[in-house]
Amino acid sequence: MKVKILSLLALITFSGSFAFALGNASRIPMSIAHFKLGEPIDKYAASINAGFPFHDADYPYLTHYEILPFEGFSGGFVATGNCTGSSKIVRIKLKYADSSEEFFQRIKKELEKRYGKPQVYRGDPFHVFVSWKWRFEDKKGKVVSMILEHYSGRGEEYASGTAIKLNYISEIRREESCFKKHRIGIAPDGSGKKSTKALDIDYFLPY
Repeated sequence: MKVKILSLLALITFSGSFAFALGNASRIPMSIAHFKLGEPIDKYAASINAGFPFHDADYPYLTHYEILPFEGFSGGFVATGNCTGSSKIVRIKLKYADSSEEFFQRIKKELEKRYGKPQVYRGDPFHVFVSWKWRFEDKKGKVVSMILEHYSGRGEEYASGTAIKLNYISEIRREESCFKKHRIGIAPDGSGKKSTKALDIDYFLPY
């Protein structure tokens, strides 16, 4: 009898969680301030440093643009895909002008009211660097992640203060797939990459 009750409670808990996940999927966050995922980058020409795009070596299929400071935010960046030719925004990062711990907690509390508890914690165990991640997906395959970060340390690993990121994961994957397909000499499975085994270890070290 006890086993049946526990099984029923587990089923109710799972069903409630599933329904909650679907409820969140209907409220996928796509915008923050006046920036919106999926919009053409040209729409924001006056808000970004369009003349100086930059690239991240880990994401060669994305082009990043600095966001100029505006009310409530000290800056950030937006990124577009550069392979499929869409030039639509697939990543937004904004840094809040208020860098206090109190403001970070206010933002986190309001996000939880709207979207529920975050699914992943990626910060350090001492909570000097805090990173909470939400993930959203609808029935059509649209996937978006939202990450809220806060750094209260004095090191150079992270910028101090609070930042929020919106990532259009499904579109980023599409850009990555396009990049791998068209990259000369490297097949989608990674074959064709040059081996590093023949290189001396000193080649990889600073001096």
